[in-house]
Amino acid sequence: MRHLFLLQLCLLCISSFAQPDTTYAERLGFPRGKKVVILHIDDGGMSFDSNKGVIDALTKGVANSVSVMMPCPWVQGRP
Repeated sequence: MRHLFLLQLCLLCISSFAQPDTTYAERLGFPRGKKVVILHIDDGGMSFDSNKGVIDALTKGVANSVSVMMPCPWVQGRP
């Protein structure tokens, strides 16, 4: 019983340290408690159409995060 109590006490202490002080939304400048959706585009460079979609989404403000697949043939805009 004593070991169980000590284990619970240790887990309680550890879990309190695991909580982040700020959320990602707060780090981005949004107020505490605000729900934020981040749209991330991946597979840029995969094809002509994926590159066009990435450019359109960024210029229209639909997305704000992109990743490019460097070994793909359309990274430079052409195969």
